[in-house]
Amino acid sequence: MPKLRFILLCVVSMTAIGAVASTSASAAAQSYWACQNVGLHKGHWKNAHCSERGGNEEWDTVAITETRFEGTSGTSKLESGIAGEKLSIECLKSTTKGTLKTAGTSEGEVRFKECKIFNGHHELLVNCKAKEPIEFKFTDQLIQNALGEVEDEFKPTQPEETFVELTIEGLLCAVKFTNLKVKGTQTCELPSAELALQTHTIVCTSAGSKLKLGKEEATFTSTQKVNLASGLLWGAV
Repeated sequence: MPKLRFILLCVVSMTAIGAVASTSASAAAQSYWACQNVGLHKGHWKNAHCSERGGNEEWDTVAITETRFEGTSGTSKLESGIAGEKLSIECLKSTTKGTLKTAGTSEGEVRFKECKIFNGHHELLVNCKAKEPIEFKFTDQLIQNALGEVEDEFKPTQPEETFVELTIEGLLCAVKFTNLKVKGTQTCELPSAELALQTHTIVCTSAGSKLKLGKEEATFTSTQKVNLASGLLWGAV
C-alpha cells in the first residue's frame, strides 16, 4: 500500500507540473493584432483599443496572419572595437519592409544608407567609408521580458547567426577591413505594444544587444517607426 500511494503521489505531482508548464507557455505566447471591421454595430464595442470609425460598423482586434509592414528610422549606430580601436558606424537613414505572421513572428529586410565612421572620441574618420548599401534579412519573434512587457527579438537568416558582412574601405583608412561579420541577436523594446496605433515605435538599445563584430563585442542602437502597409491600427500582446 505505501508503494502504491507513492506512485499515485508521483502521478499527481507530474500532472500538476505539466499543468503549470502549460499555463506558463500559454501566458508567454505573444501575437500581433490589427483593428478590422467585423460587422454591423450591435450596441457595444468588443475591444476598447479599436474605436468606432463611423456608420454602423463594429471594429475589433483580429489576429494578424500575413500582413505587410514598412518602417523608417533616423540615425542607427553599431559600436564595437577593431584592431584595438573603438569604432562606431552611424547610418543616418534606414528603411525596413517585411511581413508580420502568426504567433508573433515576422520576417523582413533592412537597408542602411548615408553611413559614416567615427572613432572612440566621436571624431569623424574622413578617410574611411562604409561600403553601401548595408542590407540584410532578418526574422523576429515577440517575447515577454521579466516585467511582463512585450519585446521583439531579432535574429539573422544567414548561417552561423550572421546578420551582415561589413566592409570599411579607404586608401588612407587606418581601420579598414573587408567582409567582417556581425553575428548574434538583438532584442528591442515595444513601448506602446498594447495600444492600437497606426505607427508603432521599436526601440533598440545596447542593453538588448548580444552581438559581435568579428571577435569583438558590439552594440546596436536605433529607433524605428513601423506601419502596416494597409494603414490599419495595430498592436501586440
